[in-house]
Amino acid sequence: MNYVTSDMFRSNSNISESRGHTENPRQRPLATHHSPLATASATHHSPLATGFTLIELILVMLILTTILGMAGPSLRGFFARHQIDDTAARIIALTQFAQSQAICEGRTYRLNFDESRKTYWLTVQDQGAYRDLYTEWGRVFMLAPDISMQLWDLDREGLRHYVEFNALGRTTPGTIQLIGPKGRTRNVMCRSATEAFAVWDDKEATYASEI
Repeated sequence: MNYVTSDMFRSNSNISESRGHTENPRQRPLATHHSPLATASATHHSPLATGFTLIELILVMLILTTILGMAGPSLRGFFARHQIDDTAARIIALTQFAQSQAICEGRTYRLNFDESRKTYWLTVQDQGAYRDLYTEWGRVFMLAPDISMQLWDLDREGLRHYVEFNALGRTTPGTIQLIGPKGRTRNVMCRSATEAFAVWDDKEATYASEI
């Protein structure tokens, strides 16, 4: 009997202890709420971090500027080389067009050069006079500012020199020398009336003139 009473006492004590540890809803900690201002302040970068970013950008810009400054002369030389080659190729194309049109139409074409104005253009004979071509081929072409030309053995009329292409396919021989930066040259040459114009460098032109 005493044993049962003792077990009952211990059971009641355990129940009392468990009730004593039961969580009271009123004693729960309040949830933490962050205001928008506090969140913005927490995510905002510090002035020190922003300063380092700007310094890095400035350093990158300085490095790029230095590299471009060092590569500038080489780039100018690269574009100048292409300009003189493109000009020579354009003159060759004009001579080929004029020669083929002269044969097809039975009329004389001229490729004119104004050395002082650094211009060149095509004209065609029409009723005894030479007139401009009213096409893209007849527009006036101008040399680049850093390119000049010298004309050798070309026919002349007033202030202009010209190469003539007649209906029989014959051409006025001569040389159009293009001079670029640093003395780089290209020679657009025709050695005889039955040959076509071609591009020669100085060594090739000298060798061709000696043959």
